[in-house]
Amino acid sequence: MINDTCGHAAGDELIQKVSWLLRARLQPDDVLARLGGDEFGVLLPRRTRDQALALADDIRQQISGLRFQFTNRMFAVSASLGMLALDETIPSVSDALSGADQACYLAKDNGRNRVQLYHPDDKQVQVRHGEMQWVERLHAALDEERFALMAHEIRPVGARLELGGPLPALRFEILLRMVGPDGELIAPMAFIPAAERYGLMPRVDRWVIGRVCRELARLRSRGEHAPTCMVNLSGTSVCEPGLADFVAECLSRSGVGAVHLGFELTETAAVANLTQASQLMSRLRAMGCPIALDDFGSGMSSFSYLRNLPIDYLKIDGAFIRNINTDPIDYAMVETIHRIGGIMGVHTVAESVENEDVLAALALIGVDFAQGFHIAQPVPLEQLQLGAPRQAQVPPYPQALKAVVGPGGTR
Repeated sequence: MINDTCGHAAGDELIQKVSWLLRARLQPDDVLARLGGDEFGVLLPRRTRDQALALADDIRQQISGLRFQFTNRMFAVSASLGMLALDETIPSVSDALSGADQACYLAKDNGRNRVQLYHPDDKQVQVRHGEMQWVERLHAALDEERFALMAHEIRPVGARLELGGPLPALRFEILLRMVGPDGELIAPMAFIPAAERYGLMPRVDRWVIGRVCRELARLRSRGEHAPTCMVNLSGTSVCEPGLADFVAECLSRSGVGAVHLGFELTETAAVANLTQASQLMSRLRAMGCPIALDDFGSGMSSFSYLRNLPIDYLKIDGAFIRNINTDPIDYAMVETIHRIGGIMGVHTVAESVENEDVLAALALIGVDFAQGFHIAQPVPLEQLQLGAPRQAQVPPYPQALKAVVGPGGTR
């Protein structure tokens, strides 16, 4: 925060002050090193574990009491400390550094401004260790471009298709998979948490954007219909200042129209970074890229923030969709979200549509689009066979809808 608000000179001055504070509390045999950025390492060769813990907590308190002033601004400072006892269970220097690093991250995860002792059997440590292994695999996958993109169709389900003009006939959400060493496809939830925690998601997102633009250009060169491909953006990418410029460059280089490259942001990511998200959405929409707010309804303040976000699509969280034909509360929630979307001039999309009864209920409400395994199975993006450009088609619906439970009972 200090670097962002006051510049790197201020950050360097604070690092010097902290290093002097640390040095003043160490014995001549102790070793102090700056590992990089705002991270320090301390080796205590002549301390027991209890003595080391007492020293670590003293250091924490001293740093917490530090008030750093730069020009006319004052900052409170805190420190998260990770500790590891060196014994026969630690086979190498790299293992020692890795364990201390994991403990330091756990101190941050558990509230910051605390000391965390490394225990190899701790479940949090095991999770962290697994994430760090995924980081290594992610770096290799990015360097070798071992990712695959799947296209999951988003299909119209009602007659209300044009709020602000015609839309492309075909839409797909782009789903990311990692390709393992044996060619197996690895689901995103296996590696995305590690990518988010260790700051790799902006690089992953940029890879996806570039690849989608190249595939869209390939389809166009073959004379096939160019669909709209919706790319998921992480919360860290939302805060990246140069992302909009990168998107503009990719579109220009590929010759793809902006209407064919859309973006989805989860409600949680958008609300957590409201100012940056709103600015990014506005810039992307100004280029012509459609914007969707994903997983709507999963957050705690959905409606209060909705009016401040410039969007084209509102994707209703699948938790409200799966039982819409049997649960009157879910039905009422979806109906309300759809009504608000209509007032705002926003298209609604139902996620997780898994059977015909749910699809019928959505048609009765008037939800605009549906996505789920009942609609279509994801297919590799490069295998799309779309044919010549065509107009949007509204799929037929059964003449007699099955009984649907709505807010007032069976309909």
